[in-house]
Amino acid sequence: MSRPHPMGDVRKHLVLLRTMAAQTGADTVRAFDDGTLDPQGWSEAVNRCRDCRWVEGCRRFLAEPYEGRREIPGACANAPLLREIVLPG
Repeated sequence: MSRPHPMGDVRKHLVLLRTMAAQTGADTVRAFDDGTLDPQGWSEAVNRCRDCRWVEGCRRFLAEPYEGRREIPGACANAPLLREIVLPG
């Protein structure tokens, strides 16, 4: 029987999620304002991030230099949510 991996630190994953949103053009503020995202949904997104097994890849991705908006990586546990709230353009 395999043990589940421990979930990551809430604060660190909050930063990862916010950084991923910022770099990919996902607007969490607008999503809260228009009701697409609520506190429960945000909490679930942070917990998905905490439970994600791609965390080292995520850290490397976010640390890479880039210009403009980045594509949302498919390996991101929150890719569907981020795609839903990305700003047009």
